[in-house]
Amino acid sequence: MMSVRTRASRAAAWVALGAIGRALIQIAQVGILARLLSADDFGIMAIVMVVVSVGSLFSDGGLSSAFLQRRDVPDNARSSLYWLNVSLALAVSVVVAVAAPLIAWVYKAPTLTGVMLVCAPVFVLGALGRQFEVASEKSLQFRKLVMIECCAALSGCGAAIIGALLGWHAYSLALAALVNAAVRSLLAFVALSDGWRPSVRLRWADVRPYLGFGGATLTSSLVNQVNASIDLILGGRLVGLDALGFYSVPRSFVLSVQNSVNPVVTRVGFPVIAEVQHDREAVLRAYQSVVGAVAVVGAPIYAGIAVLSRDICQNLLGPTWADASTSLSILACWGYFRSLGNPAGALLLGVGRADVALKWNVALLVVYPTALWIGSGWGTIGLASSLLVTSMLLMVPGWRWLVFPYTHWRFAGFAKSTALPAGIAAAAWLCASAMAGAIEMPAWRIGATISVAFAAYLGTVWWFSPGPLTRLKALGLEVLGFDRR
Repeated sequence: MMSVRTRASRAAAWVALGAIGRALIQIAQVGILARLLSADDFGIMAIVMVVVSVGSLFSDGGLSSAFLQRRDVPDNARSSLYWLNVSLALAVSVVVAVAAPLIAWVYKAPTLTGVMLVCAPVFVLGALGRQFEVASEKSLQFRKLVMIECCAALSGCGAAIIGALLGWHAYSLALAALVNAAVRSLLAFVALSDGWRPSVRLRWADVRPYLGFGGATLTSSLVNQVNASIDLILGGRLVGLDALGFYSVPRSFVLSVQNSVNPVVTRVGFPVIAEVQHDREAVLRAYQSVVGAVAVVGAPIYAGIAVLSRDICQNLLGPTWADASTSLSILACWGYFRSLGNPAGALLLGVGRADVALKWNVALLVVYPTALWIGSGWGTIGLASSLLVTSMLLMVPGWRWLVFPYTHWRFAGFAKSTALPAGIAAAAWLCASAMAGAIEMPAWRIGATISVAFAAYLGTVWWFSPGPLTRLKALGLEVLGFDRR
């Protein structure tokens, strides 16, 4: 049987490929749809996706995390968990359909009602295949899962483009969500079941042992999702849906990049930390590797987005989105700080402390709305700036309450692992941009900037990392390099 290290490394490689593939698909989708749809369409869909994200948490009930955290789950309990998930998803679909007119009234956008009704079935479609996906993650078997996710994303992208060309406006984005969920669950049911099929069984005694951890995870995830979406929730009211569209597209671009970097290690990190949760040294090594990989791989990407924001908006999204470049630069910096905080969630779930994550997220429910309300006075740039400043201020307390008690990793080590790559990346991109600034053709200028910046970054990182093994870790190639002892 392969060691944890070998399985984790293989899983990380597949997650990396899948994350990059999905990010490229999403970036292409945004680039095409930005030329076919209006900012108002994106603003409407931003609100709808907040509802879908929150509803998906209720439809899951935290049971997927409980299933993942428990090492052995009997077949009877697994069947009961499966049908409980489907039942919860059906209930959420009904609630969202009923609440659609009220949400549309709150945001003064009648179109929201129809778009939300179209999206209502997405919860049930997703629940039908979710447990098969979780079982695959639990065993660190990511190859088929990654291929399924990419196929679903590509199908959703195609559906959105076709809908936009047919003049369906925001409904084309709703169609993408439906197609993505349907294709993903269908392929998961066929390819990931490993011969297992849920029996017709739903017993309280089967699911009761999972409800405590699942409930804590659900509550924590719910509060966390509200925190993650609070800028969209409040922004729709404070700056209007049209302005929200100009804000949500750059935000979506940054998060699509983040979703191609962080899951490479965090999706693997959770099950691995759960497996070694009783060995603090192993947990520390795993968490250090996760944070180091996120910092080293993410720093040059976010710095590049910040420096090339105007070119990205004008050439990828189109000339009408040029005014969004300032927000994109600020959000890119925010994305880096946000990415450094994500591994703490995997750490807390892995060691079974969802309650700590819940308390932290509840505290953020006070901090972020206050910051966003203040920032909204300066429009979308103010919203983006408030996110960045708040994330920076929360780094030290976040480390102290979420990381140190379970790893005993000193903040000096944490800061060095995250600040050094960021500093090198920023210097490399600024120098490269200055050198290529005289090139008039956008494609050549962007290409030259990217080439020089990455060469300078990789060369500097290599120089500051003595020893072959350390160099490999610094470059993020050994994502979860630790032994189970």
